[in-house]
Amino acid sequence: MNKTEKKLFRQYMAIVLSIVLIVCVVLSVVASLMLKANSRNRLETTVDEVIVSFLEAQEDDRAAKNLISDLVKILSEVGRTEIIMFDTYGNIKIASEDYDNFITPKDVRSSMDKIIAGEKVYFETKSDFLYENIAIGKPIVYNKIIIGGVLCVISGEFISDIMMEILNYAALFGLVLFVVCIFIARALAKRQSRPVNMLKDAISLVSAGNYEKFVPLQLKGDLEDVSADFNKMAETIMHQEQTNKEFIGNISHEIRTPLTIITGFLQGIADGTVPEEKKNEYMGVVIDETKRLTRLVNELLEIARLESSANPVKLQNFDVNSLIKQVIIKFEKNIENKNLNVNFSFEENTCIVSADKDGIERVLTNLTDNAVKFADVGGYIKISTVTSGGKVQVAVENSGEGISAEELNNIWNRFHKTDKSRSADKLGVGLGLYIVKNIINQHGEHITVQSEPGQYTRFVFTLSRERSLKNGNKD
Repeated sequence: MNKTEKKLFRQYMAIVLSIVLIVCVVLSVVASLMLKANSRNRLETTVDEVIVSFLEAQEDDRAAKNLISDLVKILSEVGRTEIIMFDTYGNIKIASEDYDNFITPKDVRSSMDKIIAGEKVYFETKSDFLYENIAIGKPIVYNKIIIGGVLCVISGEFISDIMMEILNYAALFGLVLFVVCIFIARALAKRQSRPVNMLKDAISLVSAGNYEKFVPLQLKGDLEDVSADFNKMAETIMHQEQTNKEFIGNISHEIRTPLTIITGFLQGIADGTVPEEKKNEYMGVVIDETKRLTRLVNELLEIARLESSANPVKLQNFDVNSLIKQVIIKFEKNIENKNLNVNFSFEENTCIVSADKDGIERVLTNLTDNAVKFADVGGYIKISTVTSGGKVQVAVENSGEGISAEELNNIWNRFHKTDKSRSADKLGVGLGLYIVKNIINQHGEHITVQSEPGQYTRFVFTLSRERSLKNGNKD
């Protein structure tokens, strides 16, 4: 048995042993109570039979005495029941030889007095065995006149012997039940551990880097849910592994390209193969590629920071309209170079939201940067805020070529660039929108994109309205 099977087996055996012990104890207690009640009923029946036999033969005193003597002898030998028969004067007429071993003279005398007075007596006397001696006495009534009495005592030894036989059978039953349960527990442990072992094997393979091991879903109960969750986890890890490989490949490509250009151009300048009149042009390319490489490193660091669990969203209340105007100022020169018309459409002059101000500034910066870069010359940029319920919708729109329907689903991916020729986005590395999506998701908000090729592109994201912040700042 493996470790899991042994553990389950021990658990099942502990349960089985507890049940067997409880059953045996309950059976013993019930048997004891029933035995004691049965002994009392049996003793009372004996008393009644002695009285009936005596009354039937009482006209012949000698025959009656012989009959009772024989009955006393039989009961004493077979049933270990001692009998005392006495008259109304308290004189013992017939008695078992060993009755005084089970009842004291004091108890006999006290019982006689009560029985002669017409009472029925029942009591228990001390015994050296598991059960006490039981005594029952009744008066003998003939023609409504008490003519004597009978006192019977059943030995505690006799009751104890019967109980020991019952306990022996109970122990034998418990032993057989225990042995049978061992085999049942072993079979159950093996059966129950099989799916657990399958999960362990799959976990071992996944931990070793094999993400293609899936657990069969024909398992029942909670294990079915566990196996389904495990398969989802393995599939997610496998997908993440593939994504990471692609990510590393993209990083390698993005870093290798500018480094190759920079190295080649600088080498050409250094060895004199570049004409003097083109040195400035080549140095400009080197500077652009250096800027692109720097931007790539910075955005990778930003992604690492955003995806870190140690980077919680720091909520604060601030005016998003004011933040939008501050961001636009950063792009004033580029806006003028392309002769763009900038429109602000604010439903309210002041729109207080609750968010991470630095994060939302990064979102607005990236979206505005894209809007300026991809807007057509002489076109427009429109930024609006609209309040709806407890949310604020912020929209950044630009005129221009737009994004095709095929590209819309991929724009949030890392290193995805709609401008394949890099005619408009010379320094972009395809991480801006991925960072935007990540920041909005961290806020628990939503961002969508709409585009009409040849006309416009519009990004819309939501923010929560101003709320009470215990530990936040309020601008």
